Amino acid sequence: MKIQQLTVGSFATNCYLVTDESTREGFVIDPGGDGDRILSEIKKTGMKVKGILLTHGHYDHFAAVDRVAQETKAPVLIHRSDACWYSQIPSFFGPVAPPKTKISGFLEPGQRLRTGELSLEVLATPGHTPGGVSFYGGGMLFCGDT
Repeated sequence: MKIQQLTVGSFATNCYLVTDESTREGFVIDPGGDGDRILSEIKKTGMKVKGILLTHGHYDHFAAVDRVAQETKAPVLIHRSDACWYSQIPSFFGPVAPPKTKISGFLEPGQRLRTGELSLEVLATPGHTPGGVSFYGGGMLFCGDT
């Protein structure tokens, strides 16, 4: 498993590119801004994005979702309890339009997301938001704002 961490957006959110090294398939976790920069890194590594995973429904964790999803055609996944925040941005983020990209599916605790030899388990980590999740695999935990 190869992990690339990028600090993105005006809130300095951690975005991760998690890739299976043998297939170059992987996931983008929390594309919180700077979509062109994220896409540049994806292209540099030759990564084939199989999913865009959101740890929770705060805008600073998906601000670049439209740009990344449009280019990669990857599905967008979030926990059902945070889906309303994805489509209706809370006012504390200011006047921000919700993404045009539709949610492709919902993450469930215990679910395993696989591509190549890469496997990430979805863990329920509510608190920061009702539908907060973390992703665990290869001895690493990707936890958003938990």
